[in-house]
Amino acid sequence: MKLHLPRPLLKRALLRPGPLLALLVVLASAFFLLNSGSDGRSAPAQIEIRQPEQQNLETREVRLVRFDANGLESPSFAQVALPQAPGARLQAILGALREEMLGTEWPQSLPVPQAFVETVGRQNVAILDFRPQGRAPLTVEGETRLLRSVEETVLANGVDQIRYLLGGEATGVFLEHLAVPSAL
Repeated sequence: MKLHLPRPLLKRALLRPGPLLALLVVLASAFFLLNSGSDGRSAPAQIEIRQPEQQNLETREVRLVRFDANGLESPSFAQVALPQAPGARLQAILGALREEMLGTEWPQSLPVPQAFVETVGRQNVAILDFRPQGRAPLTVEGETRLLRSVEETVLANGVDQIRYLLGGEATGVFLEHLAVPSAL
């Protein structure tokens, strides 16, 4: 049995949206297949890595805050070379605080935290990422003094709020003992 459609009926059936869409998809696929190249992969992207330009450092007096064993605040001032970027400025200030507290309240195994400063609403929020090398040998009281010193120093130098990360993660704990805010 042979199926034979009259020519006007066949023409009307092929000009409907369904067959026309299928034909368009086949043509587009053939076009992309022919233009995709021989192996179907594009060349790897070239990334240019530039060395950071020499930063203009500005020496300014900054306020550093320490707390003694009785919880009394002991502010001091230090001349610190500060870069222009807010996060780098804050990191330089915390580096000066670490130098002042190293060996007493700031353990040797705790480097200066990586600092980021973001503006949320109208407030400057500092994000401090502490990355201890091993376990920091601090008691609860020592960790409390260190946390208060870091907080008061950061707040005294133009930041409104502080959030903490530990090893790049929002843990909600300062080093081991104290709960701190981590979410923006």
